[in-house]
Amino acid sequence: MKRKAYPLLLLKRALKIYPSILATTLATVLALSLAAFAIIGSIAKENGTRVAIGIVGDTTETFFDVGIDVIKNIDSSRFYIDLRSMSEAEASDALARDEIMGYLVIPDDFIDSIASLESSGATYYIANKPDSLGTVLTREVIDTVSVYVAETQRVAAGLRSFIRANGLVKGDSINEVSKAIITNVLLSRSSLYETEFTGVAGSISTGGYYLVGMLLMLMLLWGISCCALFTGRDIALSKFLYSRGIGSGMQMLCEYAVFMLVTLVTMIVFAVIFGTVTYNFSLGIPELEVADVMSCVGFVFASIPVILAVCAMQMMLFEAVDGTVSALITQFLCAVGFGYISGCFYPNYFFPDSVRTVANILPVGAGFAYMRAVLTSRLAPMQVVLLLGYAGLFFAASVALRKKKMAGDLR
Repeated sequence: MKRKAYPLLLLKRALKIYPSILATTLATVLALSLAAFAIIGSIAKENGTRVAIGIVGDTTETFFDVGIDVIKNIDSSRFYIDLRSMSEAEASDALARDEIMGYLVIPDDFIDSIASLESSGATYYIANKPDSLGTVLTREVIDTVSVYVAETQRVAAGLRSFIRANGLVKGDSINEVSKAIITNVLLSRSSLYETEFTGVAGSISTGGYYLVGMLLMLMLLWGISCCALFTGRDIALSKFLYSRGIGSGMQMLCEYAVFMLVTLVTMIVFAVIFGTVTYNFSLGIPELEVADVMSCVGFVFASIPVILAVCAMQMMLFEAVDGTVSALITQFLCAVGFGYISGCFYPNYFFPDSVRTVANILPVGAGFAYMRAVLTSRLAPMQVVLLLGYAGLFFAASVALRKKKMAGDLR
């Protein structure tokens, strides 16, 4: 068999089974679209729900009652924070039942310790479980305002001491002055900061983030759609090709080239369809405001490093696992596992730092970061190097596995 004939035969075979590949891919796109809408809808619902916070302890002598009253009735935070006074046992039960996001315990000596400039500190409790969006935001708010609140209390306590020592104001007027300080600080809080929408990760919008995540998951599941290209063949064919001068490296190169061509053509077809939709209808994604067919097709070509790495990984998995069912299960588990820890389903900043560090250097994590950068017109040279390196590594592993099979070590 001539070397030029083998890739042509592979291409002819791919075109023959392409309708079934396309049908499977369409079903996958529909399922991913429904999943993406469900995830975005759940996040939107969570964003629109007020965060319930329990308050435990006597707040009447700590000026917390002033702050709570302001938050409940005046401050803009009343639209997203619901403060509930309760006992510690009630708060603990409510937290276990997910009725509140957490609860704040104010010790009895809180105001005395503030006055002596040795604050015993209030304690905030949250559930010991995987972080949700509300939990992450609540923790960030607590870290930001804890120093702010403590220093404001110290200012009020110091002013009270100064007034008493100098006899400037007597009686209840001291409390009124302290309350005025705390109230004015709370009410002017919004003027101390500027709101800037930075997006989910790398200045990308929520819609853009999940669009890229859905595209990457489509690539990861693409191997299942193309299962017929790699399974059901006897190793005797590879040995026959080897006897005709087509070694394991050339065999894998031809199969990889045909796989890449089928993948690229399919992605371009979907890009044309998607570009037509975005040009005529607004999807509410800022990154797609000026998108058209050409820009969507350009995005596909810009994503070639990701396609190279993912296709090489899928080809290696098919080569490493015998049997159609085993290969499909392996492809699915790898797609879901890599997609999950890389943040395709939920932003990966919900994971511990160690998991994020590992995920960012994995092929899927690097591909996700690269595609987000492409969508927001940013450069990601490190991710390109990683992806091309992974593509070469996976291809070399595929060649080694094919050579081992032909030697008769694998059955």
